[in-house]
Amino acid sequence: MGFHDAGLEAELARFPMRFVAPVSLSDPSGTVDPTPPSNGTMTLLELPAGRVGVSCHHVIEAYREQRRLNASRVFKVGELPLDPLDRLIAEDPILDLAILDLHDVDPGRLILGAGEPEFFQPATWPLGTAEPGELIALGGWPSFYRTENSQRHADFGVPSSGAFALGTTRVIDVGIENIVCEPSWDYWLEGEGPQRMDALADLGGLSGGPGFVQRGSELHFVGVIFAVAQFRDYLRLRPARFIGPDGTLRRE
Repeated sequence: MGFHDAGLEAELARFPMRFVAPVSLSDPSGTVDPTPPSNGTMTLLELPAGRVGVSCHHVIEAYREQRRLNASRVFKVGELPLDPLDRLIAEDPILDLAILDLHDVDPGRLILGAGEPEFFQPATWPLGTAEPGELIALGGWPSFYRTENSQRHADFGVPSSGAFALGTTRVIDVGIENIVCEPSWDYWLEGEGPQRMDALADLGGLSGGPGFVQRGSELHFVGVIFAVAQFRDYLRLRPARFIGPDGTLRRE
């Protein structure tokens, strides 16, 4: 798939959000819960072995810790409650990645708003990484889109455009285990969130979101956001090449 004319960056900015779902951790029981809701992002992939969701180890670990304190804590992907520990295919605390089996879930419940999400199907294996200077499109569900209802359950507003996105920026450095981006956006797709990007001190909730680059007529999945510096100094992605076609994680 390629993009042409002056709308290229706008289209590229929207592209990642076709393949993500919000992750929320909260207690919908109505009991007093000292831990506020939290959230992350899940990238949806169609691997040769089946459909999976990719997020971060620290998102799964947060669920473990919160469940120890409150057994009513619920992990939701979009509108679907599920136990990520029962669906783990692979998890690596050093790579800070986790892969969940989603082969049997109802896709219509994995995202909020109209329509169903898509599962991105990489065209070639092994997966790769980005190159310094490339334009990269990043997507995710920043926590400023999250609100808390009367039961302190995490809700997400849904813009009419259906486009919660970060936008496009440039890759400033690539290492063996990192893709580093400076969040000075070439194109920022705001959606209808309550705040603009330039009003935010951090971008919490993006962990697990995907990064895509365009090469020729093809869009390539190159990484997963795992670290966002306070005050938006940088974002770091784990290169997609660590993900195997069977859903395992292969650390070098």
